[in-house]
Amino acid sequence: MFCKKWAVWMITLAFLPPFAMADGPKDLEMDGVVVTATRTESDLLRLPASADRLEGDALKDRGAGDITDILSTLPGVDISGGTGHSRQPALRGLPESQTIIKIDGARENYVQKAGDAQTTILLDPDLLKAVEVVRGPASTLHGGGGIGGVIAFTTKDAADLLRPGQSFGASLRAGASTADSSRDGSLMAYGRSGDADLLAFSSYRDYGSYTSSDPDRAKTRLSGDRQQHLMKASWIPDEGRRVSFSASRYEQAYKYPDEGSWYESEQNRFLAALELDPGSQWVDTRMTLMHSERKEDQFNNVRNGLKFTSSGVDVQNAMRFAAGPTRHRVVVGGDFYKDEYAPQTDSWADPPGEGRDGGLFIQDEMALADGKILIISGLRYTWFDRSGKRSDAGDGSDSRLNPRVSLSWNPLESLGFYASYAEAFRPPLVSEMYTELDFMNPPVHIRVLANPDLKPETAKTREFGMHVSRNGLFSHRDALRFKAVWFIEDIEDLISIKTLKDLDPPHSFERIVQTVNIESAKRQGYELAATYGIGDFGMLFTYAKVDNRESSDKDSWAGATPGVFQSRIHYHFVETGLRLGWHGRFVESFKAEGKTWESHNIHGLFARWEGRSGSLDGLSAGIFVDNLLDESYRAYHFKDSGAGIGRNLRVSFGYRF
Repeated sequence: MFCKKWAVWMITLAFLPPFAMADGPKDLEMDGVVVTATRTESDLLRLPASADRLEGDALKDRGAGDITDILSTLPGVDISGGTGHSRQPALRGLPESQTIIKIDGARENYVQKAGDAQTTILLDPDLLKAVEVVRGPASTLHGGGGIGGVIAFTTKDAADLLRPGQSFGASLRAGASTADSSRDGSLMAYGRSGDADLLAFSSYRDYGSYTSSDPDRAKTRLSGDRQQHLMKASWIPDEGRRVSFSASRYEQAYKYPDEGSWYESEQNRFLAALELDPGSQWVDTRMTLMHSERKEDQFNNVRNGLKFTSSGVDVQNAMRFAAGPTRHRVVVGGDFYKDEYAPQTDSWADPPGEGRDGGLFIQDEMALADGKILIISGLRYTWFDRSGKRSDAGDGSDSRLNPRVSLSWNPLESLGFYASYAEAFRPPLVSEMYTELDFMNPPVHIRVLANPDLKPETAKTREFGMHVSRNGLFSHRDALRFKAVWFIEDIEDLISIKTLKDLDPPHSFERIVQTVNIESAKRQGYELAATYGIGDFGMLFTYAKVDNRESSDKDSWAGATPGVFQSRIHYHFVETGLRLGWHGRFVESFKAEGKTWESHNIHGLFARWEGRSGSLDGLSAGIFVDNLLDESYRAYHFKDSGAGIGRNLRVSFGYRF
């Protein structure tokens, strides 16, 4: 009922006449262009999908010390608690394995479900130029794993930082946070010579004791650090050609003295990209090559070590043409990735194996009636195979077609509707198919069986949405944007661990478990977003919730989430360069798997300043407060990850020249 009232009210506003000479503010978060959803530039508000893009001031206002701090402010995104190395994002309530992560156009395929799961995203926030989040099925364009959606990061390069007429520049930043007793800093140097430019980046952050929002506010003793180093070069001989290369290294290490546990990892990642756009309607090509190596070593009662290697290529070409009364934008392409898992210890939780995934896709965006009607249709053929190197079980493989179609109708410049249908899937992981154990501790006998016959998880999603866009609603200086999305989803063959035989002393001392396809779920969800700005004042409101309509396993979470209302308010003092703001996150109570998550309200404040002229030009400072009232809460996530963060004060100072 709440969502229906909002939609009716916004449709009414769309028909009101605009204020004379309306131009509106120019920095609304829901304006702009998004690429990930269609692999081409599309208007964010009119896009027939649920998506967000953050860049510029919207990113800086978050004051993030960690990438997940940024993602947690977006609708439909839940982040697990704990420290940075274990924080994982979930889109629409689905695990990280059902979310595609991309950095500069290349997939990050590392996902670990056996043992202690670690985050896929190894990226310093200071490197981030923009982040796009597309909620909902994405397998048609991006391959397996996209049931929940896609999170795509774009990093900065020299061209983003050099001022007009500048051939060399540098920036440095230092900061500190109270909740995790951390100190951090980064240094960037960048320059251009002729047709080439270069960016060098280095960052470091150390951690101390961590204060959660537990009622007793007990500190978790922690010592650790993380660092990232990157070199990024580009060659741009003309407007139609661009070649770029980057190499980065990410290291992190954490120790928990009270628990006697520790975690260390390092990743080397290499990326090469070619872009061709000679001005022809038939050629707009992008190709990305990626190779990464990630090593982990951890101890939590048992020592585990893993080396994960991933190599891949992603290529696409966009064509634009007219056919009678219709205009077309067609994208064709393909991708291939090979992943290798090599355990560094004898742990059964990290079986050695290989995974190969590839696919071909085509998508047509057809515009009719002067652009008022847009039909997007796409199809992808995908195949995968998995093999276990120390398992007697055979190889596992499968292939399938994933279609997607959407219809958009924009009867007014200020009003539009869409409906879409898409299918997506998530292939099983090597660890899910080939984890094996035969353990005897008399009289108990425990066996974990491999399962090379695991089928991929599949989803069929129907989605409906509308948007309203108004400039000059009450003044020539104001603007309103609104978008509402409702989706219905059927997920089949959810992968889970099943106990085939349990301990029953004194009759049986044997337990047998295996990863199998046992669950199905029917879900529906709602996502609302509204932003209003007048002059230098702006407001943003979002709401997201996923309901479990039906599940074959009544005790399963089945991808449901609590309702989450978020709001942000800011004011920009343009002449002084000062931005002030407040943000809130209001979470409804929620029950799942026999547990209850209490409702909670989290408030935050920020003040950010950038010098604009004279001796102050290039200076910046920020103060960011999270969980202002020190609310005690547990953040809901697909895994129960404990209490959220306590009150946190973060300060940051920077200089750019």
